[in-house]
Amino acid sequence: MKKYLLLGAGFSRNWHGLLATEVFDHLLSVPEVMADPYLRGVLFKHRASGFEQALSEVQSDYRRDAAKYVNSLAGIQSAIARIFDRMNRSYEKNLNGIEFQNDRHLLLRTFLVEFDAVFTLNQDVLLELHYFQHVLLASDRRRWDGPQIPGMTGVRSEEQPLGQHWAAGTLVPSSTYEFHSRSQPLIKLHGSSNWREAGGGPLMILGAEKLRAIGSNSILARYFEYFSNCLCGEPSRVCVIGYGFRDTHINDVLLDAVNKQGMKFFLIDPAGAELYRSVNPTDKAPIYCPGPVDRLFEQALGGVSKRGLAETFGGRDLVSFDHLNEFFGLARRRA
Repeated sequence: MKKYLLLGAGFSRNWHGLLATEVFDHLLSVPEVMADPYLRGVLFKHRASGFEQALSEVQSDYRRDAAKYVNSLAGIQSAIARIFDRMNRSYEKNLNGIEFQNDRHLLLRTFLVEFDAVFTLNQDVLLELHYFQHVLLASDRRRWDGPQIPGMTGVRSEEQPLGQHWAAGTLVPSSTYEFHSRSQPLIKLHGSSNWREAGGGPLMILGAEKLRAIGSNSILARYFEYFSNCLCGEPSRVCVIGYGFRDTHINDVLLDAVNKQGMKFFLIDPAGAELYRSVNPTDKAPIYCPGPVDRLFEQALGGVSKRGLAETFGGRDLVSFDHLNEFFGLARRRA
């Protein structure tokens, strides 16, 4: 049975990355936003739902009147890029990388290498900085020769440590799109903060109509097709870390995988099994109406941990560590 990872912003939060709702606080202090009353008004209007809803409104206004809103759209896009750059630089300064302790039996990277592919909605470069260089040696079975980001290429500086050229430079779509069986794929379904289109524009999907935007980009369209084929093509188990189930196109694939292949998933999130209620718009209404995410949880949720990764992989919660590993049929690695 195949095993896959699906990561959201809550994954990076373990290393102090920002959640979507927290980006609002940081956007307010960016010069482009401080100088634009329209942007500040839109941000405050959507402060409870997150910056992507604010960006969606700006994008909509721009499509309606490009001349009037061109500077505001450029301003909020520049502000968001600046925040991602700030997060990436903070990860780079983290001397402990992604690990929380030094016991090799409990290392996070020895867990991550067990998966057939890593799918992420995150656009930071945390994994490129602190995981890629460990892929080759992290598994006792030497399953992988290293990592890969299919269809993307960049220039590597000889001064950069192995793997970190994926994070330090700019990546652009390559002329070939292929998977190497001995390389673990990292599939960034919404692009990345250091990716650029061939024409120089950012290759990062934010705001509304994500599926339409994905379909208009050849590399991201292929990524989404690969995601769907992996989950819906054969039985699998998925480890979901920090994804809030608010992207309909992702949820649709997960539901399709349940219906076609009986997919089961293990959820790591502070909200636990009640996470589905926060996604349902009728949660606070007089009458609660179950939706697609409710069905997904009822049919496919196979395990839950509310503990943070620092507890599970830091040696402080061995119960959760064993629970997680047993769900994926992994041997107990601790002595």
